[in-house]
Amino acid sequence: MDPLGLDSELSTLAKTNANKDSNSLHEFMVKGISRAEKIDFDNLDVCHAVLRDLGFIMSSLRKLDVQVCQEYPRLEQILLKLASKTGTVPRESSYHYGICNPDDQRQRTFTDYPDEHGLINGVRIFALGLEKTLCSILEIYEQSSQGIRIKESQAEKILAQFTTSLKEAGGAMRKIDPLIFSTKLRPFFDPITIDGKAYVGPGGGQVPLLVIDSVLFAFDLKDDHVYRLFSEEGYRFLTKELVETYEVYKSKPTLLELAMNNEDLVLKSFLGEFFNELIKYRQVHYQVAKNALSERNRGDYETGSAGYRLEMVLETLSATKNARRRILQK
Repeated sequence: MDPLGLDSELSTLAKTNANKDSNSLHEFMVKGISRAEKIDFDNLDVCHAVLRDLGFIMSSLRKLDVQVCQEYPRLEQILLKLASKTGTVPRESSYHYGICNPDDQRQRTFTDYPDEHGLINGVRIFALGLEKTLCSILEIYEQSSQGIRIKESQAEKILAQFTTSLKEAGGAMRKIDPLIFSTKLRPFFDPITIDGKAYVGPGGGQVPLLVIDSVLFAFDLKDDHVYRLFSEEGYRFLTKELVETYEVYKSKPTLLELAMNNEDLVLKSFLGEFFNELIKYRQVHYQVAKNALSERNRGDYETGSAGYRLEMVLETLSATKNARRRILQK
């Protein structure tokens, strides 16, 4: 979908950025703003596509130290309206960078580095796989809340979905050189101030795993736990449907609580195995993050692209291990 008619311009974005051609970027933005004011704001798909394309241009200008909302006051109003209609934040997120990004020759990129194609593909695979896993988890949540025991076939299907997503995303992400990411890609994800608030760019925390964690166990954590603080900020970068799911289940017991209060041995076994896979993933994630944020690879950055420090990854791993310990001790 190309509601702004900018396919041609955005196909040259990588070259434009490489040349630091601010004049062309300004031309792209002027066209984008003019056309965005005439779109159908009641069409959710159109709104997301516009948020994606304005985001790519906006972040490219931001990298050249342009304060985009000061430079283009009309842009800020459009972004706020798009956020209101889509139920997400007023800039591009991982959803727009990955899932909403065309998987063909129209794919939007900031650079020509193969690493960026690997990053986009990894985000797309991971997010889509996690959405399927979340839907399946919500199904067994509703069963459990009604006292209906889950079937082993259900548990096996969810575990297979989840492990496949982790494996495929991991394969794509391993193709990304951390130095290329921190010096060539990361600068496009720097925070942008919109309506007086700074919003980070696309980041690893802006995927459905945040909701899966919360429904399974993380809502049990204290409000001041580092992961709860991160999730309370991060979930707003998800799609409207995921934001609503997060908010609905926030007032309910976690699936871990339900499992500990009933006699569904299949559910308890499932959670133990799911936590095992999640822990293995987070152990790898911690090592990858540690390498990326090492003095040799981090460039000018001391935090991940979503703004978190390495300690947050470690704390999340620890919280997941504690959740596994709870289900095994019961």
